[in-house]
Amino acid sequence: MNIRDMVGSKIYISPYNDISLKLRHELDDGVEFIGFVDSYKSAEDIISPEMIVSDYDYVIIHSPNHWRAISEKFDSNKVLLYKKMDCELVTLQEYVDFVESGKYFDILLMPFNKSNVTDLSIIHRELKAINISSALIDIGSENDDNLRHGFRENKDVDCIHRDQVPTSKYQGLMASIDWDSGFGRPLIKTARDRGLLTVGIVDGIEDFEDADYNYERDAYNTVEYVLLLGVDDQRNLTSKIEKTSIVGLPKLWALYNSSISFPRKQRVMINVNFTYGTYEEVRDGWVDAIVEVCKKVGIDYIISQHHADHGTFHPALVSQDDVYETIRTSTIVISRFSTVILESLAMGKPVIYYNPHGERVRLYKEPLGAYEIATTSDELESAIRISLENKHTVRERAHVFLDKKCNISSRIPPGKLAAYRIKNLLEERGGISFTSTDTYGIDPRYAIRNKYHHYDDMKYEDEWQLEVYLHALGVMVKNKFKSVADIGCGSGFKLITYLSDYHTIGYELDVNVARLKSIYPTKDWRVSNFEANREIDVDVIICSDVVEHLVDPDLLMKYLSRQSFKYLLISTPDRNLAYEDEDPALFGPPRNYAHQREWSYSEFYTYVSRFFTVIDHRIVNHHQATQLIICKLRD
Repeated sequence: MNIRDMVGSKIYISPYNDISLKLRHELDDGVEFIGFVDSYKSAEDIISPEMIVSDYDYVIIHSPNHWRAISEKFDSNKVLLYKKMDCELVTLQEYVDFVESGKYFDILLMPFNKSNVTDLSIIHRELKAINISSALIDIGSENDDNLRHGFRENKDVDCIHRDQVPTSKYQGLMASIDWDSGFGRPLIKTARDRGLLTVGIVDGIEDFEDADYNYERDAYNTVEYVLLLGVDDQRNLTSKIEKTSIVGLPKLWALYNSSISFPRKQRVMINVNFTYGTYEEVRDGWVDAIVEVCKKVGIDYIISQHHADHGTFHPALVSQDDVYETIRTSTIVISRFSTVILESLAMGKPVIYYNPHGERVRLYKEPLGAYEIATTSDELESAIRISLENKHTVRERAHVFLDKKCNISSRIPPGKLAAYRIKNLLEERGGISFTSTDTYGIDPRYAIRNKYHHYDDMKYEDEWQLEVYLHALGVMVKNKFKSVADIGCGSGFKLITYLSDYHTIGYELDVNVARLKSIYPTKDWRVSNFEANREIDVDVIICSDVVEHLVDPDLLMKYLSRQSFKYLLISTPDRNLAYEDEDPALFGPPRNYAHQREWSYSEFYTYVSRFFTVIDHRIVNHHQATQLIICKLRD
């Protein structure tokens, strides 16, 4: 049913609010409007539900939040809901059937504006590629043009309406912001109380200290886990650092990898985003000052206005394109505190952070050469001239800054890494440390497992690490050695097959030692004990692909350093060889659930060098990504 179908009907509208007033003015002249119905407000044309007489055809409820409670006050057969199910009008029963149909998702994704929809849609597609079901929650696009445009631009993503959330089943909830008091924060708190997974994703520059807000948001502390833009964000959430992971900004990946172009006629984009009560009183003076300087310099300008900015400008001065197209067709971007700073730099455009009004947020006061900062008109004029002279080197100059802020040095697309992080949490929540307090020489962005998973390799012979044992044999022969110990010897097959001519000692977990003694009763088998001091005195120690299985590998390395040997051969997978370039497992945790962490080639050298003198380091099997270090005790 549509509004035009209401001609000849007598109707009430409930409740009394701004959007209901707008609906009232959209009614056809042939509709008899009786009045507004509201239990909590009073005015000339507002009545309470108890005052309704039976001589009416419909009550139209226009409320994003409380339609169910409101509808209970009326004859349900006469209730119509406005702007639900992508329709103008639906019957109450139709909508109840719709929201109570019940759906299941691994995780729900909650955006609050078009920008959020863009990022979460990217993540949704990556989740779908790894068979994790998700849907974006539409929190109210029927009344929000910006949100509606976001969903229209991403028609391929699965969505559910906010009213469907209570009857849907899901394991986790991911939110772009976690401080929305109307719908988001209460839903997140309820999910946490139920023991569900809650994740936040920072999708723009963030004033974590609420330095320039008139209220405390306590950003990203309502959710349990947080996916961050860069290392600078992480410094603001040190209280939960192991539950934060640096992934980057999903939409920035394509922007940073796009070509750079400048218009033939130079133009400044003025980014106007005085939103949510922040510095709105200085908006007009800020824009006027920029316009005056542009005129003085002799450069054209265009305004790009944030959807939540309520400033009034002549339509001819405001770009009708979206912000990215406006950036592309501009030479310089001038902005206050805004994600547009990141996006413009990623697109290779010079940026000027213009802050004459004294914004206090610290996050962008150190540009590291990425952009200019101006606080006066004279400084702004100078910044424009400098930016024009250096416009072709923006990405080069901004690289360090962008990496600190949004992880651009990562080879992994942020959306793909975010999806992998969700997979990690859905499968191993509580067993993952996104940012370990001890990195063991590995990139600090790397996520590890923090719980041991036993791996039974008693069934294997020499399918893996064969080259390590052949290398050990070569060392034994070359140096005429007589004894060898194998830490984590597994089935013992490789030790006995290739080194049985020497005195051998095999160390394994107690669960395996009895089996080894029954298979090779004449050989020396012992239970591993990394707390022991000097219990080994041999020529060569082999420790093949053991270190990656340990929650705390330092225990092994310190144990080995207390033993007596001439050479130690220690191997582990090289993760740069084990995974393709854009595989998120490069940032951990490993795809092998028995591995706690995996080192790159350079990282493993750095780590082993903390304890021993490295003699040789090489890849001994590219196909199996096996890296081997031969080392000696330090003098």
